Amino acid sequence: MITKTKSLLGAALTAALTLLTVAAPASADVIELADGRTLQGEILSGQTTDEGGLAVRMFDTGGVVFIAWKHVLPERAKTLRVEYGIDIPEDESVRVPGHMITLTNGTQVRGVAENLEAFQAKDDAALRVKTPTGTQIYDSLAVARVVAVEIEALEAYTVEELYARRRDENPPASAADHFALGDFCQRIGDYVHAKEHYEAAKTEPDFLATADGKSLDTRLRRVEILIRAKGAQDYARAITNAMRQNNWNLALAKLEELDAEYEDPQIRDAVGFDRLESRVVRGRDDFFRKRVQRVTYDIMTKLIERKAREKKPLRADDESATMSGTLAGARQWSARELPTELWDRVASDLGLEKDEVDRYWSERTSRRVRTGKYGTGSFIVIKRATLPGAGGRRRPPPGSRRRGDGQSGGGSSKASQPKTDEEWWSAVRPTDRARWLTAYFVENSGIFEIIRTDESELCSNCAGTGFLSAVSSDGSDTQTYCPQCNGSGKFRKVKYR
Repeated sequence: MITKTKSLLGAALTAALTLLTVAAPASADVIELADGRTLQGEILSGQTTDEGGLAVRMFDTGGVVFIAWKHVLPERAKTLRVEYGIDIPEDESVRVPGHMITLTNGTQVRGVAENLEAFQAKDDAALRVKTPTGTQIYDSLAVARVVAVEIEALEAYTVEELYARRRDENPPASAADHFALGDFCQRIGDYVHAKEHYEAAKTEPDFLATADGKSLDTRLRRVEILIRAKGAQDYARAITNAMRQNNWNLALAKLEELDAEYEDPQIRDAVGFDRLESRVVRGRDDFFRKRVQRVTYDIMTKLIERKAREKKPLRADDESATMSGTLAGARQWSARELPTELWDRVASDLGLEKDEVDRYWSERTSRRVRTGKYGTGSFIVIKRATLPGAGGRRRPPPGSRRRGDGQSGGGSSKASQPKTDEEWWSAVRPTDRARWLTAYFVENSGIFEIIRTDESELCSNCAGTGFLSAVSSDGSDTQTYCPQCNGSGKFRKVKYR
């Protein structure tokens, strides 16, 4: 049945086009179709509806053809739907002069600063900002910056305030005035007053003969639906406000409530559900792709810094406590607990599910390369240099062997021994521990994209050899491990993103 109907419509359109190609009246409306053809006839505004489609009277037969909107070229359909009152132009929101106020805590407030001149002249100690919920007052110490910007009128005024202001500034004296005021009411979401002024415009027969007059029936049908859809409109307004404030999770929650409560296609179309859904989904994805990376790094830094400050307990009452404050414990924690705790915290802070965190992380917008540094702890992950003559074994260098008289010859045996991993961890500051643990985690967790590892920076204390040479008191040469690099001779960096 559907295929047959489509075939009949296609045949009717083809026949109409054939006839109109032969003789097309000069006053005909031109309708561009989605398949590339054009149709000419008289568009009947009173019979053109959202559900029924575009009504066109054919000049050759006088009959009326209804063309589904999907068969009209999208750009042309959009123009016609706005022209005949089915849709409201997306870019016709009412805008007014306003202000963007940035507070010292980073919060931004949009509205109309009522006493800006007095505030800037320090005549007033507080800034008064008009918003739909009332006048907000901000102490001078809380205000960092005020910038004049154009804002949507509903960011500063209520619907009732905007209607009264517009009506009082330009009282309607004709049908055209009522029509214009009705359109204004539609744009601010005041559908009861829009209906009132559209009906007032219908009382003048001369106006009904104009293009705007012919669209009144369609516009009235639309506002009737929107009046029935007041609850849906409230949802749509809440969604829009949440998007303005970058509260994308609230916007999504309200969208889901709207979707569940209003299944009527007319109401969904009246509030532009599909357009709202697209804006919420696209805007939310864009926001969290940018946000997830900064939040992840911030939380990772805090967790690692907390671990780096951990101290060994004075008494180890159980086996697990023996790992506290040690490098071994920190490495074990970074491999086991840290990844889980990191993603749990990121998901909680952003209000996301864990699978969403994974997706946004993999799609993250920023690809800035960062650098992790092992610093003086590089020897833990770099093969340590071998002292000359040591045969590959870690033993005191020449000149430090004990003599038969019990005295050590040359240098001190203890001084020539490099620090162990745990000795280094215990000796350095928490900031050095945190830096090392960050580099270790990003290189080994599998969470980050490793660009490269770099070991080109040589230790300035030993010129990259890993040991120092000196002449002992008996004239013999001695070699000791470099106290700065602890025998690694170089420092390791990790480039990641």
